[in-house]
Amino acid sequence: MNLAKNEKAAKKSYDSFKKIVTKFLSVDMKFLGWLPESKSIAGSIVARKPAVLQKSLEPILQKNFAEIASNLAEIETVKSSGVKFFNNK
Repeated sequence: MNLAKNEKAAKKSYDSFKKIVTKFLSVDMKFLGWLPESKSIAGSIVARKPAVLQKSLEPILQKNFAEIASNLAEIETVKSSGVKFFNNK
C-alpha cells in the first residue's frame, strides 16, 4: 500500500482492498508492506521514474522498500490457468 499515513492505516486499506478482491477473484493475497505519503513518491509518479532510482531516498522509504522486496522474495510462485470469474470455479 502506498501513500499511507502510517502502517496501521496501510493495513486497514489493504484489508478493505483484499476483501473486495477476494469476493470476486479466487486469489490469495499477502500484505507485503507499505509506503508513506512522500514528496519523493509523488515526484516519481509524475516523472514516471521509479522512486528507488533516486540518489537520495528518505530513510523510511529505504527501509520500507527493502521490507517489501524481502517479503516479495519469500512468496512462492503459484501456477494458474488464468483468472476465474464468479461461478467458473
